[in-house]
Amino acid sequence: MKKFIIVLLSIATIALSYTSYDLYTQKDELYAKTIRQQRFIDTRDKDIKNLNEEIRELNEEKRNLENEKKALEEQLATKTTTKKASSSTNTSYTVYVTNTGSKYHRSWCSYLRQSKHAIDKNTAVSQGYTPCSRCNP
Repeated sequence: MKKFIIVLLSIATIALSYTSYDLYTQKDELYAKTIRQQRFIDTRDKDIKNLNEEIRELNEEKRNLENEKKALEEQLATKTTTKKASSSTNTSYTVYVTNTGSKYHRSWCSYLRQSKHAIDKNTAVSQGYTPCSRCNP
């Protein structure tokens, strides 16, 4: 009977050893898995930090572009106002057109041939005539 108890105790000890080994193995596997997960989290945290920095830079660039756009719009408004003021003065003068041409000319232009007709510049423009490239009226 003593031998039987000793054998049972030996078997129980061996079983406990295997169980302990399994628990240590599982503990090591869990530790390794935890480390991998922490590294993954650390990598994602770095990615988030980089993306937030990129968002900050893009927002700053957007603000700069909006300010630049506003300045350009103000310049355009100023130029448009100046142009309207200068165009409201009488800039019309006499130009010459031909029977068949689509351009208007100065009186001395060599492109004018036999059929030249005097016309007001504003009228010529409104009728679709464009300036001659040689005399540039």
